[in-house]
Amino acid sequence: MLSMPGLFLPTVFALGMGLCAQANVQLGRKKPQEPSYRLSVLFIPYQGLSQSKKARPKKEAIVQATELRKRLDKGEAFDAMAKEYSADSSALLGGYLGQVKKSQLRPPLAQALEKDKTGRFLGPIETPMGVYLLQRHEIKIPWPDKIGVAHILISFKTAHNPVGRGKRRTRDEARIRAQKVYAELKTGTMDFAKAAAVYSDEKASGEQGGNLGTRSPGDFLATFSDAVVRLKPGSYSAPVETPLGFHIIKRLAIEAAFHASHILIPWKGCLSAPRDTTRSKEEALALAKQILGKIRNQEKFEGLAKKYSSCPSASAGGDLGEFNRGQMVPDFEKALIQAKAGEVVGPVETGFGYHLIWRHR
Repeated sequence: MLSMPGLFLPTVFALGMGLCAQANVQLGRKKPQEPSYRLSVLFIPYQGLSQSKKARPKKEAIVQATELRKRLDKGEAFDAMAKEYSADSSALLGGYLGQVKKSQLRPPLAQALEKDKTGRFLGPIETPMGVYLLQRHEIKIPWPDKIGVAHILISFKTAHNPVGRGKRRTRDEARIRAQKVYAELKTGTMDFAKAAAVYSDEKASGEQGGNLGTRSPGDFLATFSDAVVRLKPGSYSAPVETPLGFHIIKRLAIEAAFHASHILIPWKGCLSAPRDTTRSKEEALALAKQILGKIRNQEKFEGLAKKYSSCPSASAGGDLGEFNRGQMVPDFEKALIQAKAGEVVGPVETGFGYHLIWRHR
């Protein structure tokens, strides 16, 4: 899928998985069924390939991983060890990654899992980036490819990346507030969408009734996705705690994907603007309006995108492909949702510049 770097907005729940290779996804083509694994990971990167304070020279990394494996075999807890020693961002969850498909794994890890189908712990496993220890878990509820989800987030000041009013709230205050919101939902005092707009500290989704769209479970914290898949569509959970705060989660029906093209006109200082960009914000707006006039006069959108757009999608006539709600920055998504199929809207201002957006579907 062609996309502008940074325009696809990772949800606040996403944790990068250092063990994962980039999957080669081809939209519209049915993929054969492949093995999935439910894993925790402990990653020690090689010095020189990582800026992490936990990086070690290669020999030291292997020695450390070997010693940690011995401690695991003696009964020490993997999650506590991952929090202390792992440089993977999943250390926040004690190394827990949730469910990962074979094609998402770096080859040495996939090979180790295929070779040893019974072992609870695997490793040390050497890769070009560092050394891994893996913990295998039983898959009780398989993750689907896509889930529709909404949430209400009650953050607190000692959470990871506190947001909104949560920056001033203690954990106990957040827990009590989340329970209060849940009680209001249960008694029918307020519906979920209204409660999200009023109470959620995650404002981007709160303004849309808490809707995070249809996404891959791997886009979220693994414990969050585990909670979602236990719900039936239309139902919501009691407060669920993650490192980000307390969530009340609602499982939604899967939405149809959007399909859109855009023309991006940045000004000097915009996010991801080319280094040679010199135009002012006013000049960018004037150019965007001029291009919109050309579109209104029946000039082809694709040709204008190739000529004027600063997005990598320009080479494809501005086509961003298919994507789901929650994957674009809020102002772009809001304008897209309000547009009718076949309509061109804009200029729409975001941190990347001015956009002319053509909604195909």
